[in-house]
Amino acid sequence: MERVIQKREAGTITLHGAEQYEFHRPNHGRAVPVERAGRATLHLYPLTMLLSLALGAGAVGAVAVGMFRIVGQPATMRMSDMDLAWTIGLGLALAMVLQSVLRLKSAGHTVILLVGVIAMALGQHNLHHWFPEVTAQIFSMDYVAQVRSETPVNSLQFRGSFIELDATRQIIVAACVAPDC
Repeated sequence: MERVIQKREAGTITLHGAEQYEFHRPNHGRAVPVERAGRATLHLYPLTMLLSLALGAGAVGAVAVGMFRIVGQPATMRMSDMDLAWTIGLGLALAMVLQSVLRLKSAGHTVILLVGVIAMALGQHNLHHWFPEVTAQIFSMDYVAQVRSETPVNSLQFRGSFIELDATRQIIVAACVAPDC
């Protein structure tokens, strides 16, 4: 049997007495012929981007449920910087684990995953306004009532302030400086 000589710099494999074959060499795994690399999953790329966004948002939702079950109901809905950091950090960690399990490893998938994590961390209180019955089953009725009374609907929460989005999609900043507002 003839030996295979590999040329790493050219990305080719040459068989003794045969012609050269060009291969795509990923960082890990088996070499894949160039003409077939990525062709099978190319049409699924937009769906995997949506999946990455949903993974990021879902991971933050799972972290919020876990923190509610472990820590309990918070005294106020004003999210401190540390709460926001914990939510984003744990949500990102869980989302990255799920991303690696599903083999979504491109840089684009990671960026969209991060967008989903941050968007859900800043806007998850809106789910209590939009779907109060469902979130009351997951959390508690008291918690949902507290969230609905202390946070405006259709807004983003960042560092104790709310950025409200009106019906025409214009951004109105409602900054809260005093601790009792």
